[in-house]
Amino acid sequence: MNFYNWSINNGWREGLEIDRTDYTGDYEPNNCQWITQQENKECGKRRMSRDNKSGYTGVYLFKESNKYIASLNHDGNKYYLGIFKTPEEAVEVRIAKEIELFGEQRTNFHYKK
Repeated sequence: MNFYNWSINNGWREGLEIDRTDYTGDYEPNNCQWITQQENKECGKRRMSRDNKSGYTGVYLFKESNKYIASLNHDGNKYYLGIFKTPEEAVEVRIAKEIELFGEQRTNFHYKK
């Protein structure tokens, strides 16, 4: 009954699904929201893996060389985009590939030239 009451008081309606605003956090009232399935899918495209230490979606530090690898998954294909000296260089290439594939930037980092 508590969950039902919270849901009604926090925007639930038919067709919405629950989403954690911080995907590493728990499903608890201060970390949940009701969004459409499409919004939920779009959020997922921008979320980083828990293993990611670079701070940028799809950009990983390759410790052996102290360089950054950029990659992107789309329709079951993994695109390896290269190795870069800085995370910003890797992000720039990843964003260009996102625009090529999706027509828009989907990275969690809003890079501006």
